[in-house]
Amino acid sequence: FWLLFRLFYYCLLLLPSLLSRTMFASNSFAVKNDKSSQMQGGIGPMLCQRLEEKRALKESTQFKITKLDTQLRKMLSAAASKSRRRETIEELDARMAQLEKQRVTSSLKLAEEKKILREIEVLEKTKKNEIEIQQIRNDLNTYRDIIHETNDVIMELESALVKVHLAERLGCSTTDLKEEIIACPASKMSRVIGKNGSNISQIERKTQVQMEVGDITSGEVGRIRIVGTEHGIAEAIKEIENVTLAIEEEMLVSSALSSYLAAKRYAVLEKLLLDNPAVNIDVDAASNKVRLRGRSENVAEAEKNILAIDCRKEIIVVAKKDAGFIVGKGGSTLSRLEMDHNVSINVESSDNAKEVASVEIVGLTT
Repeated sequence: FWLLFRLFYYCLLLLPSLLSRTMFASNSFAVKNDKSSQMQGGIGPMLCQRLEEKRALKESTQFKITKLDTQLRKMLSAAASKSRRRETIEELDARMAQLEKQRVTSSLKLAEEKKILREIEVLEKTKKNEIEIQQIRNDLNTYRDIIHETNDVIMELESALVKVHLAERLGCSTTDLKEEIIACPASKMSRVIGKNGSNISQIERKTQVQMEVGDITSGEVGRIRIVGTEHGIAEAIKEIENVTLAIEEEMLVSSALSSYLAAKRYAVLEKLLLDNPAVNIDVDAASNKVRLRGRSENVAEAEKNILAIDCRKEIIVVAKKDAGFIVGKGGSTLSRLEMDHNVSINVESSDNAKEVASVEIVGLTT
């Protein structure tokens, strides 16, 4: 009894200490995670703020450039309107020194001296104007350098923001993200982008990457910048190559096969597209042609799959009154027959006096 009592007593003494240690460890872990999330979450706003500052700097600098450029054009236009050739500052200094020497060393009449002084005054104004023009040009060069440097910083910040947002979307760290720039022929760029950017958006969603299309260079080659995980970038490049390395082929098929592929009620074409995701398949039932676009090996496989579809067409003639029974109310009977027998049925009434209708049935041979 005494042993049990003493054990219970010691447990009561140790319990507060154990509880405090547990709570301290739990709080420390929570604080650490909170700080980590704050640091991770603070990168984005900080980059956004810096980006806005740099954009504002670029805008204000561009305004100064525009203002100075207008001022320079006016000054150059005024200088060009004078009959004399524009002289450099050194040439103006030489002429003023020569006139001053002539005034000081020569015996001149008062009118002649006044004339020399007026010429020196005009030259001083011209020199001042030339100094101002030179200063404006220097300022313009400085501001253009600022624009160039700011553009570089803006591109870096935008790139960093893309990584931050992508990392948040993927639930990973920015250190897990890579960047790669690939070349793309200018002739294929529009297909890579798609209408209103639809294709490039689809690739981004599918591969979980961020893509940016650059300008076409003089060598007729564009650049595509891809940011994502190593696996995502590899998958995105594969998707892009499915477009850039694609070929186009046209198959002439039987009227039965083209009708069967084009039949919307039996989704043969959808199944073909699912089996050949890297190939674009378009069926023109009117001309009995199937157009394929994709990489050569994928197109060859799609052709093989299409030719493997063994179907035929049968046309039977029935009385017009029976055609209604085949179609059924609201096409219900026709739809049931198509689903039960995996065929496409088209009923067309004849305009002749025999009051007959033709029923076209297209389906697999076996």
